[in-house]
Amino acid sequence: MTDNDEIIEVVKLKIHDPVVQKEVAEWIIENMQQIEFPSSNTLERLIQAVEQIRSHKPENWKRDCFESFVSMEKL
Repeated sequence: MTDNDEIIEVVKLKIHDPVVQKEVAEWIIENMQQIEFPSSNTLERLIQAVEQIRSHKPENWKRDCFESFVSMEKL
């Protein structure tokens, strides 16, 4: 399992806005704890996907990310 510090560091590398960094890192840590990321590339792609959903749907991004990634529902 990727530890929280590693997730935070990768988020900081991929996202430059500190507010967005905090929100995205917190969401991944809270909702994706059971996932073992086989590589940092997988984690980077997840961060990019979360950031895209967040930017397109700022009012519902946490729910949409949950439905898409955690519950595996198609959006």
